Amino acid sequence: MIREFFAIFFAVFFGMAFSQVPPLIQQYEQRLGGAVGELTTLADQYAENANRSNLTLGTYVSRHMVNPDPVMQKTGRTMRRSLDRLDALERGMDALDRAPIWKKPWVLVQNNDQQIMQDTWSKFAFTLTIDLRFGAVGVLFGFLFNHFLVMLLRPPQSRGYL
Repeated sequence: MIREFFAIFFAVFFGMAFSQVPPLIQQYEQRLGGAVGELTTLADQYAENANRSNLTLGTYVSRHMVNPDPVMQKTGRTMRRSLDRLDALERGMDALDRAPIWKKPWVLVQNNDQQIMQDTWSKFAFTLTIDLRFGAVGVLFGFLFNHFLVMLLRPPQSRGYL
């Protein structure tokens, strides 16, 4: 009786927990899109300034970085970091966009921006929304978890080996 109770408990618990994965990914993607949008606006402004000076964006940034004035050097480094971050975020967004639903969690783990992930997690609210695909995987995981615990907690002589 207790074994069945825990089997159902773990199935429901993990089913609900796994169902939170798609909303978390969706919220991360929204924040990622916002960050890419803001950095794109900034990069466009840098490019416009470079164009008005008859320079490429790369040359414009380089000139700031090699300028003898330390303030200009810091500005150049800030521009370079912003452009590099934009490139990294766009790669991560592209990877998530191309990933099928089952691979998105793994793609997110491999390609996430830590700051955006921390911000997403800090504002994430658990919902009662059930994603049937991830919920089913969670239910299966819950039953397997319960089975593992039962096997682990069994006395050694009843485990089927000497």
